[in-house]
Amino acid sequence: DLTSGRTPDLSSDKLEAFEEALLKQVRSDVDDCEEYLEETIRPKITENWGFYNGTLPKKREGEPSFVDNTCTATVEHYVAACMDAFSSGESLEVVPDGISSPITLKVINQVLNDVLDSDNDRQTLYRAFFKDAMVSSASVMRPIIREENKIEKEFFTEQTQDVIQFRQAQLESDDQYESVEVIVTDRKDEQISNDMPVEPTSLLGQMDVTGISTVIEQTLYTGYFAIVSKVKTIKIEAVPAENFIINKDARGIKDARIVGHKAMTTISTLLEMGIDEDKVMEVWEKCNDDDADSNIASLSRKSGLVLDNDDDSLDNSQREVELYELYIK
Repeated sequence: DLTSGRTPDLSSDKLEAFEEALLKQVRSDVDDCEEYLEETIRPKITENWGFYNGTLPKKREGEPSFVDNTCTATVEHYVAACMDAFSSGESLEVVPDGISSPITLKVINQVLNDVLDSDNDRQTLYRAFFKDAMVSSASVMRPIIREENKIEKEFFTEQTQDVIQFRQAQLESDDQYESVEVIVTDRKDEQISNDMPVEPTSLLGQMDVTGISTVIEQTLYTGYFAIVSKVKTIKIEAVPAENFIINKDARGIKDARIVGHKAMTTISTLLEMGIDEDKVMEVWEKCNDDDADSNIASLSRKSGLVLDNDDDSLDNSQREVELYELYIK
């Protein structure tokens, strides 16, 4: 009831109908983008990478039947020039749309440069960006937040089991650690002699017994604590232009109705993301042969090298599924 000012509460039937309608719209948009990619974008990119890699195009009458390295040399020259220009300073400065505050811009650029230097290879990203801009006529980068396991080692030498267990309990009580495992690399059994003095006035003292010696056997361990903690990092990846999805009437990402990235991802990776296994296998069975890793534009990046990938020889965990990451207005 919108007139009452309350948010309408969709019933399960209505919610299911809404989700089906949304999924149908998404599939329609993706199909249009795929058609645009296949018919317009990929053929142009394929031709460009063919020239860059020195692949002989279809011979035309009256033209020489060889390809020189002019295209390759020209691209490499300008990529190197751009790399020099962007590497001359110690940091990269960007001005995002809609941001005008000097303080906000300073913070954004500090974070950006820290991410480029600490979690990524800045020079490799620059090279991929400029090379794709000149060969594929488009450069696309995407940030990904990844959660990785960081393993630290804390060593101990010739410690008793009690001391090791006490230290392990201390580490496990720290919430920042996911797990703590004791790894023993060496052990040593030794005997410790404990001499106890005897009072001269005691019966033993009168018998000229000066002390009582006891022998204690103990085991000493050498090794380390394997301390696992979760660390979030921001990875920046170059998205191949032939796998970048955008509606054909868009003039840029800012006014696009749909943008996204299509990639082939292994089943094991999807299961690690928490996606239901039955759903993953259902999607894999429906995947067609024209995937993001076998389209002609992607192969043209590899100098036309076509790998014969016998999918039947792979176990289920290594089979690949089409994964879309989409942003839709």
